[in-house]
Amino acid sequence: MRNQLISKVTIYPDDRDPNINISYPLKEGENIIGSSFECDIRLSYPSIAEMHAKIMLTNGKFTIEDLGSSLGTYRMSSDNPRQKLKAGREYELEVNMPFYLANKYKCIIETWEKGINKFSN
Repeated sequence: MRNQLISKVTIYPDDRDPNINISYPLKEGENIIGSSFECDIRLSYPSIAEMHAKIMLTNGKFTIEDLGSSLGTYRMSSDNPRQKLKAGREYELEVNMPFYLANKYKCIIETWEKGINKFSN
């Protein structure tokens, strides 16, 4: 029997204090981030567009797409320190690798299997 994958995105609104953060569960399929009440993850931070970005979760793989936000979405990867995403194009996201909304708000995706203590060694 295959264990269920649980995932969340943690957002750090103040880069000076990593202890200030908020986490949101990610569902299979589309997860829209923005300031609109219609978004799956609603952020009422300055610089966040109404429909800022879309995270797709498909079979344990993550992609991100900037939805035309004026201040952009950025991702980090093992081969690129910080890349501004082109609106309307999907990019692969690496688990535990930061991405940024409006080049300011750090975000990290984490995953673990249901029933397994993710904090154990």
